[in-house]
Amino acid sequence: MLAADKDKIRCAMTLLKNLKAQEHEYLIAIYGKSASEDDRTAFRDSMRQDFPSMELYEIDGGQEVYDFMFILQ
Repeated sequence: MLAADKDKIRCAMTLLKNLKAQEHEYLIAIYGKSASEDDRTAFRDSMRQDFPSMELYEIDGGQEVYDFMFILQ
């Protein structure tokens, strides 16, 4: 396990930091079915703050199990 937190946005950001996202140029965020628009906005805002030079691409994946899935490039 690379990250755990009751707050899903904080957990996502910890995961990305643990994956050394800052060493990558692009992040593809695939949002699950239960990721609300507020979750997506909060994630976007956190990305801008923590990884300002990274390009973010967003996909509505609609997956049942995970709120977020990430692909770093």
